[in-house]
Amino acid sequence: MTQEEPKLEVQGIRVDLPSLLGIRHYCDPALCREGPCCCHEYEVAFPSRELSRIVGLARDASRYAPEVAPGGELENPFEPDGSGQYLLDTNGDGVCAFAFQDKAGCTWCSLHRVALEHKLPPERHKPSPCSLWPLALTEDEPPVLTVQDD
Repeated sequence: MTQEEPKLEVQGIRVDLPSLLGIRHYCDPALCREGPCCCHEYEVAFPSRELSRIVGLARDASRYAPEVAPGGELENPFEPDGSGQYLLDTNGDGVCAFAFQDKAGCTWCSLHRVALEHKLPPERHKPSPCSLWPLALTEDEPPVLTVQDD
């Protein structure tokens, strides 16, 4: 954020209001048939404190994304990055290990799907960057809520 931009702070997080007001986004999995979406080519790094809640849904998620099932190609899709965070694995096409396509060709998140099946709020049971996308929190101090660079 530049010095000229309006600054707003909410609960210790600075908000990049001009960037947020400048986007026009809505989630429509049908658009994912046309090309890459948030589950493609998007590196997901999340804090270690989120790992247990994600792992808690992984077995059920493997019904939709069999690569993350025991014995699957991406059996352990969580890679520590050495800084206290984990990265989600992607398959050979750069697609998130937990993504799957339905019969119509729409891309969906298996973690989101099973959270809904269990009547759990998806935003609390998938990695926080996935719930925020296309927004992001920077690692600045204080953090800034802004739009994903890529």
